Amino acid sequence: MKLLIILEKRSPSGFEGVSRQIFYRCLEFNRRKIDYLVLYNGNDKMYKFLLKNNIKIIHLSFPAKSAKNLFYQRFAIFKFRKKIKKIVETNKVSHIEVHSAYLLDFLEKKWNVKIIAFHHNAFRINEPIKYFYLNLLLKPRLLIKKFYEKLIVFNYTKADKVIAVSNASKKTLIEKYGYNKKKENISIIYPGVKKIAIKKKYDLLKKFNIKKTDKVILSVGRISKSKGVEEFCEVAKTFKNKANIKFIFVGEASDRYYSSYIKNKYKNFVIFPGQSSDVANFYKISDIFLFLSHRESLGLVLLEAMHYKLPAIVWNVTGLPETITNNFNGYCCSFGNIKSVIKKLNYLLYNKIEYQRISLNAYKKKEMFTVSKSVDKFLNIMN
Repeated sequence: MKLLIILEKRSPSGFEGVSRQIFYRCLEFNRRKIDYLVLYNGNDKMYKFLLKNNIKIIHLSFPAKSAKNLFYQRFAIFKFRKKIKKIVETNKVSHIEVHSAYLLDFLEKKWNVKIIAFHHNAFRINEPIKYFYLNLLLKPRLLIKKFYEKLIVFNYTKADKVIAVSNASKKTLIEKYGYNKKKENISIIYPGVKKIAIKKKYDLLKKFNIKKTDKVILSVGRISKSKGVEEFCEVAKTFKNKANIKFIFVGEASDRYYSSYIKNKYKNFVIFPGQSSDVANFYKISDIFLFLSHRESLGLVLLEAMHYKLPAIVWNVTGLPETITNNFNGYCCSFGNIKSVIKKLNYLLYNKIEYQRISLNAYKKKEMFTVSKSVDKFLNIMN
C-alpha cells in the first residue's frame, strides 16, 4: 500500500493551513514507516521546509493556485495527467489523496487506484441551493458561477471517498455546493497537530523588545480582511496605554497594498513579524491567542495554540465553535462585537484563576486534535 498526496501551492510562501496539515501527517507517516509521496507544484519556502524535515516530496509544476486555469490550460492538464500516471505506475501507488477538488481533473478512474478527496472550505453563510436560484433573475451570472463551481471547482465525482475536515466543511459541501451523493461517502476527520521540537531558538523577546513580564497577545494568519486583521488591530489600539501588553500578528500578505495599509495604520500598536516557519516560538512566548477570522472550517492555528496551553478568543462564526467551546477552552464572541472581545481579553489578563482554568482546558481539549488520532482514522478509510 502506497499513498500519493497531491498538494497545490496556495500562498506566496506555501505556508498555510492545508500544507501544514500535510506536514503534521507526513511526520506521523514517517514515524510509523508508512509509504507515501507528496507531489507539490510549488518550489517555495514550504517545499524547502518539507525537504528539511525529511518529508518525501517531489516537485511537479502542474497548473497552480486557481481552478480557473482549467479553462485555459486544457493541453497542460492532459500533459500532467500523463506525468502523474507515470508516477503512479513507477511508484506502485495504491491510493491518491487530493486537497482541492479541481485536482481530480488530473486523475483517471481507470488507473485502478483508490481516490480520496479532502474538502477544507467552510463559509460563514451556508446557503441551501434552493435559495440561490431566487437571485438569478437579478444576477444571472450567479448561474454561470454556480455551474462552474458544481462542474469543476467542487466536483467530487471522481473521488471514491470524500473527507471533510469539520462538520462546518461538510455542511458547506452539501448545502453550498450541492454535493448530493450518499452522506456515507463523506467522512469527517479533524486535522491533527503535534508540538514541534524547536531545534534552534530565536530570542524573540529581545528581537521585538518584549520583557519577560509582558503579556503577549498573538494571532497567526494571512494579513487579510477575512482573517480579521483589522479587528485584531483595533483591539490592540485600545491597549495602547498599557506598555506591558504586546500584540503580535504573524503572517504574510495576501495583498501587498492592503498589507502596507494595515501595517502603516497600526504599526504603533501591533508587531508584524511577517511569515514565519518558526511559528512555534511565537506560541511559546505568548499568553493568549486572539483569532478573529471571519470564517474557518476549523482553524488549524487554534489547534496549534492549544498545544501551548493558550486560551483563545474567537468570533462565534461557522467552524470555530467546533474548536473553541465557549467558556471552556476560550470564548466565542458575537461577530463584530469588539467591545465583547476587549472585555473577555481583560478578564483573562487580570483574572489569574480564570486564566489558569481556561489554559488547562485548552491543553486538555488538544487531545481531540492529535495527529495520531487523525492518521488512525485516515488509515481506517484507506484500508
